[in-house]
Amino acid sequence: MMRLLAGMFMAVVIAFPGIAEGQIAARGAAPVCRASSGELLVAMDAVHRKQRNVGLSAAIMLDKKVVFTGNLGFADLEHRVPVTDSTRFGVASVTKAFTGVALLKAVAAGTIDLDAPIQRYVPEFPRKDGGEITARLLMAHLAGLRHRAGERTPDLYATHMTDVLEILPLFADDTLVGPPGHQYFYSSHGYNLLAMAIQRATGRSFQEYVRDEVLTPLRLTSTDFDNVQSVQPHRARRYSFYHPVTRAIDGETLYRVPEWDYSHNMGGGNIATTAVDLLRFGDALNSPGFLTASAHAPLFTPNATAHASSPWSVGFLYRPAGPMPRRISISGGNPGVQAVLQVEPEARLVVTVLSNTWGIDSGSIEMLTALPNRLGALCRGNS
Repeated sequence: MMRLLAGMFMAVVIAFPGIAEGQIAARGAAPVCRASSGELLVAMDAVHRKQRNVGLSAAIMLDKKVVFTGNLGFADLEHRVPVTDSTRFGVASVTKAFTGVALLKAVAAGTIDLDAPIQRYVPEFPRKDGGEITARLLMAHLAGLRHRAGERTPDLYATHMTDVLEILPLFADDTLVGPPGHQYFYSSHGYNLLAMAIQRATGRSFQEYVRDEVLTPLRLTSTDFDNVQSVQPHRARRYSFYHPVTRAIDGETLYRVPEWDYSHNMGGGNIATTAVDLLRFGDALNSPGFLTASAHAPLFTPNATAHASSPWSVGFLYRPAGPMPRRISISGGNPGVQAVLQVEPEARLVVTVLSNTWGIDSGSIEMLTALPNRLGALCRGNS
């Protein structure tokens, strides 16, 4: 059965058809990809069925060519609208990659100093005990800011914010989880504070700056901030086997996630895009070009202080070369969203996977790690 949450606690029960009835579509693999479309679809479908997701889209780019797109299930289950290459998914924390690239653009333009106190740009943010907070610490999640938690209430999800500075009261007066530079602690609030710094330093709204400096130059015409107050074509509805509020799961009930407003997380989790647009974004980061060489280098440089290290570079997790190829990657999830982007520069490989469902056992991150790894390996011929 599926429960459609019309409000926070009101529910309507409707029939839940089998996911197997959804559309399966794929573009033929280019010769450079050593796996067939059928093989790649089988890998997708195995996880899709296991998690009982409503909709799933994946895409692969090799050497600047889209060699595969695959779509399973429904963007809108109630109206039987299939997932296509045009379906726009929320990508949650993958937004941090866009904020990180916007930050690098501002640094390259000389408008932001990564090592200046963040109060140079956002003086409303109080100074904290234990040391200076800088953009460099914020981008690596080493600044000591907490992650979002208790503020995620029905009232917040019903609030629309048009200015990123409206987010500041949610966390400005919080005590740090530790002295700046002393502990890795993942924080969406840290990326919202970076977004505020970008806005103040550039003299443009954060959204305008991201559109002008990232989305428009890369021709990401199906990518933007997810404004639930507007009509957005091809936007996927969101579903979850976990209760969207309590996170409880009984293994059988599928919930329609309400049309929650995530503008309170503009710099950390508010982008919506398609699998192919996300490929284009990732491909632009494979090598210098869109970013100057000096601006590109931090994407593939680990961050550390004298007291702590971070797995993050700028907007991405960084994995150095070793048993596996060198890579930057970013994933995101919230009720009704699973999303991942992987970029391997030596292989010129980009992989994206997007779903509109918190599926069964989605906490295993199988959709966000094992599946993109499998798709990349198949395409490289390392099955």
